[in-house]
Amino acid sequence: MNATAPGAGLPSWLDAAWSRIEAILESGRRPHALLLHGPAGIGKRRLAIRLAAAILCLERQSEPCGACRSC
Repeated sequence: MNATAPGAGLPSWLDAAWSRIEAILESGRRPHALLLHGPAGIGKRRLAIRLAAAILCLERQSEPCGACRSC
């Protein structure tokens, strides 16, 4: 699995952001858009890929599986 695969861990400094995103997804009230903003190289792309996988994953339990076709 490569570093940007949905199952790959995010950098620890993105844990709080991911927790907020998970809460939004679990509430069932998804916004029409999210803006990921910050300096280059902090993991915004990895966070976006993980978010897309979490929304699209067919086998998601608590985390995107990283193995299904949607991930």
